[in-house]
Amino acid sequence: MKVDEKEVDDKIGDLKKGFPSESEYQAVLQRMNVTEAELRKQVSRQLAMKKLIDQAIVPDVTIADAEVKKYYDEHPEDFKMPEQVRASHILKKADAKASDSDKPKPRRNLPICNNASRRGKILPSSQSSRRIARALPAEAI
Repeated sequence: MKVDEKEVDDKIGDLKKGFPSESEYQAVLQRMNVTEAELRKQVSRQLAMKKLIDQAIVPDVTIADAEVKKYYDEHPEDFKMPEQVRASHILKKADAKASDSDKPKPRRNLPICNNASRRGKILPSSQSSRRIARALPAEAI
């Protein structure tokens, strides 16, 4: 399945619109160890798969509303969302006896931040990183 370069450009352009600046977009690519050429290749592959599915499979598939309702009624667990909590800030108090120079240290000692940054992973609060992550297959992240 052939994908036009303009389609890839449009998809990459849509992705870039989700970032405040070009430098932030480039920084996220760098953090993810993905070049723009690799991203373009992956976007092209995804668009080709979507075209193939849309042309070869979707026209032959018809599902009646009654079938959808029956499946929904028979599989309620598939549609339940577990309770979720979103933490946007992690607060860690410094020891009251600590000197002023030691007070910033607790921030550096948060295991979630240190482990994620050492492995080059995206921290959950990074919306821009998640935008690129959604555009890439799981094995690329």
